[in-house]
Amino acid sequence: MKHLFGALLILLVVHNGALAALSQDDIRTTRRRLLRNRDLKMRNSVLDLATKRVRSRQRRSTVRFEQTCAGLPVFASSVVVQLDRKKEIEYLSSDVVHDGQLSYIFNAIDAPLITDLDAIETIRQTDPTADCWSSPELMVYSPPIVGQVGPPVLVWRIETAAEMILVDAANEQIVLRYPLQTGLIDRKIYDLYCHRNWDYTNLVRKEGDAEYKAVSDVDLAYRYVGDAYDFFSRYHNRDGLDNEGLPIICLTNYSPDASGQADCSYFGAFWSQSGRYLAFGPGCVFDDVVAHEYTHGITQHMSALIYLNESGAINESFSDVWGEFIDLTNESGNDSEEVRWLIGEDMFVGGVRSMKDPTRDQCPDKMTSEHWYPVSANPIEEKDYGGVHTNCGVGNKLCYLMTDGDTFNGYAVEGMGIERVADLYYEVQDGLLVQAPDYGDLYFALKQAAVNLGWTAGEQENLENACRAVEIASDYRLYSSADVPVHISDFETASSELLVEDEGVVSDVNVKIELGHLSVSDLVITLTSPSGTSVRLIDDTAGYASGYGYGFYGTAFDDEAPFGLEEAYEPFTGSFRPLEPLSTFNGEPAQGAWTLTIQDQTALAWGQLFGWTLEIK
Repeated sequence: MKHLFGALLILLVVHNGALAALSQDDIRTTRRRLLRNRDLKMRNSVLDLATKRVRSRQRRSTVRFEQTCAGLPVFASSVVVQLDRKKEIEYLSSDVVHDGQLSYIFNAIDAPLITDLDAIETIRQTDPTADCWSSPELMVYSPPIVGQVGPPVLVWRIETAAEMILVDAANEQIVLRYPLQTGLIDRKIYDLYCHRNWDYTNLVRKEGDAEYKAVSDVDLAYRYVGDAYDFFSRYHNRDGLDNEGLPIICLTNYSPDASGQADCSYFGAFWSQSGRYLAFGPGCVFDDVVAHEYTHGITQHMSALIYLNESGAINESFSDVWGEFIDLTNESGNDSEEVRWLIGEDMFVGGVRSMKDPTRDQCPDKMTSEHWYPVSANPIEEKDYGGVHTNCGVGNKLCYLMTDGDTFNGYAVEGMGIERVADLYYEVQDGLLVQAPDYGDLYFALKQAAVNLGWTAGEQENLENACRAVEIASDYRLYSSADVPVHISDFETASSELLVEDEGVVSDVNVKIELGHLSVSDLVITLTSPSGTSVRLIDDTAGYASGYGYGFYGTAFDDEAPFGLEEAYEPFTGSFRPLEPLSTFNGEPAQGAWTLTIQDQTALAWGQLFGWTLEIK
């Protein structure tokens, strides 16, 4: 199935010339322009943008805004905008709550809310040992922003030592959770002696100390963290994890066992986002493993990617990319051709992932691979948080192709070497990604990064070939409805128009809708082209929906979808075959008004269309 519907992206022309640093007036002007942007659909006064980060370079500046709603922060919602020397927008990427969703938020605000203490108690009921590491924060959570489904709700955001958890402020349900453990160099290496020790009392080697020698993992961690620091410093002039010399804490001989007994059986490593440390089980300190976990810390401070579904897969891929780059340049370990591009090749298991051939470890090497792990509606640990350690294979294959070059999936890609590709990835991470990107977002960010770095037309074409080889590139143009929300009344027909100004003939079309309705079984939804051709997406008379549900959230209709709605449960989410094929539109002019019509055939309930989009090739 094709990868559909990434975040809104607008790419314009790059201008030459020097860029003066952005003033506060420039930032405020940009913010006002974004709030008035029809495509973002944030015109209601309760929606706002707060400046999070500003980066200025010679020719352009990048500003990251975070969204607020009625004064509350919106979880993982952000807008990244790049300005040229004339302060005009040349790149924009967004994941935001829009006007059509506000009724849900207002209803939630008016409802009785649980207290922050109630939210903490909810967490402790599932994990009695959980300690709250942050003050609970009330915010808005919109599931589609992070690849989930459902209307926005109010939540308490709480960090424990190991997880970020959102608790529904109305019903005490946990609605989302994901792990947080994923200056001059300042290394601090601790030996936990196979205990779970959080008090940092066993500091055995700090910056400038001679070798510890008593425990090899201590000295290896010291060395390999230095390799990671040196790579980012040498190639990108970066001062540590936060670019401000944050001390780098490593816990060696770590054990998750809280019994107090020494348990040396733990085999693994992680970066703790809340504790700001790297932890390694006994015998798990290897150069690419250390660099992998170190990069999770870099990602946290640069793009702060959410660790689930495709965003989590991109997060994992970034760590694999930098881990392997550092492994191949630090003159340590086995870097022979046989193990080149293996992650953890020096471990006794002989490597956990291959970036050159992800299918070796049942990871996908392209979006349509049989190994692709489908997006999970409940991305918990047992489901690898939506396949983050599996679907990273797509990004890993892309990096391999760009660096070494190869022919894959019908495309020939020329290798560009570690230094050039590292520059590209660093530019992407340093300001061009929203917090919850999918691979479509990564594609557009890579293209813009190449423009920012001054790549030639041939180099940009090479990047395009690599992206098409792994199938994250898109031949589609994305169009969004502007006349929403639209009310759906009993026994009435509601419609919404979408104007396509681009000329050309349709060779493929996909449609996605966002609507809420308590009884979707009484709806008939039809799409009509500018030429007057109509296609039914759903029709209850055909038995495609039944009973009471919550509507269609993030529901894509695609001829290549594996099944129709009759095989799904409400609320309908994901990609489904339409009742009549969308290929009916192929060969027609794309330009003009496309109309989505919703017929409510009974008096069971009313609803609302929040928005819909077309992808046209």
